[in-house]
Amino acid sequence: HPQLAGLENEQPVGGQMDEASLNTLAQQFPDVYANAKVGHFLLRYSTVLVIYDYNTDTIINAVNLG
Repeated sequence: HPQLAGLENEQPVGGQMDEASLNTLAQQFPDVYANAKVGHFLLRYSTVLVIYDYNTDTIINAVNLG
C-alpha cells in the first residue's frame, strides 16, 4: 500500500474496532471515520493513522499525524 511507504519496519499500535469504539471515534472525528465499519482495524504508526479492512486488504482511510 503506497500510504505506508517508509513504514515497513515499524510495528503499528491498535486493534480491531468494535461498535462502541467506532461510535465514539466517529462522533469525535466524523470525517476520518466516515467509511469505517465495525471489524476494521485502527493502526497507529508514528506518522500515519490507518483504518484498514483486513478481509479485503484495503486501506479505508489514512490520516497524517501532524
